[in-house]
Amino acid sequence: MTGDLAMGSNKVTGLGTPTDANDAAPKTYVDNFVNQTANIADNAVTADKLAHTAVTAGSYTATNLTVDDQGRITAASNGAVTSIAVGDTSVVVTDTGTDGKVAISADGSEKVHFDTDGTDFSANVVIDVNHAAPLTLTRANQVGIHFNDTSGGARFLGSAAGILRFGGSANHATNSKIWHEGNDGSGSGLDADTVDGLQAASFLRSDAMTQQVA
Repeated sequence: MTGDLAMGSNKVTGLGTPTDANDAAPKTYVDNFVNQTANIADNAVTADKLAHTAVTAGSYTATNLTVDDQGRITAASNGAVTSIAVGDTSVVVTDTGTDGKVAISADGSEKVHFDTDGTDFSANVVIDVNHAAPLTLTRANQVGIHFNDTSGGARFLGSAAGILRFGGSANHATNSKIWHEGNDGSGSGLDADTVDGLQAASFLRSDAMTQQVA
C-alpha cells in the first residue's frame, strides 16, 4: 500500500511491538516508553536551555531554599543555625583535620551556652582528655571565669598581671588576691586574723611599750 490513508474516526488495531524506526506503535507501548524508559541524554540540557531564575550563583551557608512545583530553585539565601534539637541523643563533633582542634567562632556575648535542667550536677559539662591541663583560657592581660550565681551575685576568678584573684568585678585586677603557700609569709602584706588561734592582744609587741598589771 502506498500513498496517504485517511482513517477518519476509524482506528488501526492489533498493532504489534514495533521493531523498526518507521513502524507504527500501539498507545500502551508509547505511554510506557515516555513514562518509564525515556531518559535525557548526557549533556543534552545545557545552561543556555534553562530559564533564568532570581537565584544568584554562588555558595550559601546553612541555606534557605525555595523550590517551585517543577523542581527549580527559585530563591536561595544564607541561613543561621540557632539551635540543634537532638532529644535524648548525643551530638558529637569530630575533628577530621590534622591540627587536633575543633574551633567555635561566634559573635555576641555568649559564644557557647550550655543549658541543662540542673538535676544532674555531675554531667552538665564534662572534659575528658588525657592531658594535665585540659582547659586553657587565653587572653592578653586579664583572663578568668565568671560564676553567675543568680541568688547571690556574680563572682569572678581570674588572673591579672600573673596574680590569681577572686571577687565581684570583671576587672580582675581590682579583686582580692588569692593567698597560698607560694606567696604568703614575710613581705607578703598578708593580714592574718589570728596566729595559732590567738588574737594579736595576746602577744607582746617589740615596737611599743607594754604595760603589765600584777
